[in-house]
Amino acid sequence: MFGMYVQDTDTHKGYVRWVSEDAKGWKPRVFDASITGIMVGGFFGLVYFILVVFGLREMTSAFRPIDLLGLAGAVMTLVSVLAYSITDFRLHREYWKYRFPNLSKIWKW
Repeated sequence: MFGMYVQDTDTHKGYVRWVSEDAKGWKPRVFDASITGIMVGGFFGLVYFILVVFGLREMTSAFRPIDLLGLAGAVMTLVSVLAYSITDFRLHREYWKYRFPNLSKIWKW
């Protein structure tokens, strides 16, 4: 009864496996680099938060050198999220062409 709804998992790869094995060009490298950039930017932000909250309460100047760490972390995270979003969108389009070849003939992407 429910056999017609069960998909054969051996015929198609999942998205993550497809990206790591079959995706071509610059997109998989940018995808991986953007995820790494998000993690590094988050680490900078965490270190900045810890230093500001616990260590630098006495400093009252308008601009401190430690603020560069927070600014660098925020900019790196925002740029990496933007790069991740763009490459993820483009990779999903290619994955859908791989996963549903009949639909890609109907829909001109």
